[in-house]
Amino acid sequence: MKKIIFLITLFIITTGVQEADAQRRRTPRHRHKVRHHNNRIHRAKRRQTRRIIRRTTFRRARLVYRVRPRRAIVRTLPVGYLTFNHRRNRFFFYRGRYYRPAPAGGYVVAVAPRGLRIRALPVGYHRVVVSSRPYYYYQGTYYTQVTDQNNQTAYEVAAPPAGAVVPDLPNDVAQVTIDEQDLYEYDNTLYRKVATDEVEGYEVYGNVSDKD
Repeated sequence: MKKIIFLITLFIITTGVQEADAQRRRTPRHRHKVRHHNNRIHRAKRRQTRRIIRRTTFRRARLVYRVRPRRAIVRTLPVGYLTFNHRRNRFFFYRGRYYRPAPAGGYVVAVAPRGLRIRALPVGYHRVVVSSRPYYYYQGTYYTQVTDQNNQTAYEVAAPPAGAVVPDLPNDVAQVTIDEQDLYEYDNTLYRKVATDEVEGYEVYGNVSDKD
């Protein structure tokens, strides 16, 4: 009788150990599936974020201009302007604005050319961070910080980054409509007005191409 009881007890203990060991072996596989599922969700969210801020190109023929302002022309340049030669063109810079000689005389307010470098940012610039990269914005012009050949800090005119939100636009911005959506155009860049609880301003929405 004692032998039978001993065998029954031994069987119960052995069965319990085997079930516990099987449970431990199943648990890591379950956790691995959960981690793998979470990783897929995280990667999907990152891909979705990249798609949201991707630049969209619109043909100019699709734009309907509601307001098309003209570039301002001045007879003489302000006192204290700076002169820049960039790709065989001469530009004049004063307080964040660029000028070029006008064909009929005087000087016309111009768009800053890509790649031109200045030593100091205009007073009142706005710092914008896009994809962990800082940009410095002032009146339609974006700058990035660079180091020149003399190891000195300079600021280079850059293309508007897709998804950037800026607080204001230049006075000579054009108002356009695409597919019944009201937008703004400056320097072949489209902006749309945004307003949320966290930010209010104008978002880089896309760019304009003259090619068909």
